Amino acid sequence: MGIIPILAAREVMRRLLRAGFKIVAQKGSHVKLFNKITGRKTEVPMHPGDLGRKLISKILKQAGISIKDFLKL
Repeated sequence: MGIIPILAAREVMRRLLRAGFKIVAQKGSHVKLFNKITGRKTEVPMHPGDLGRKLISKILKQAGISIKDFLKL
């Protein structure tokens, strides 16, 4: 398991889109993503500033992406 960097919401979103996720809905500042191939879904809060390590870890767990693979994207 690698160390999760603290990233901006836009960067997390960009990497998830590269991993095959598509934006399916947005309510307020929260963007919902879905991957047709894996059937996984997750949500990214598009707040200003950086997302914490725990939140990024939770998003990756919901998305079914390992930290190692996420860092390669």
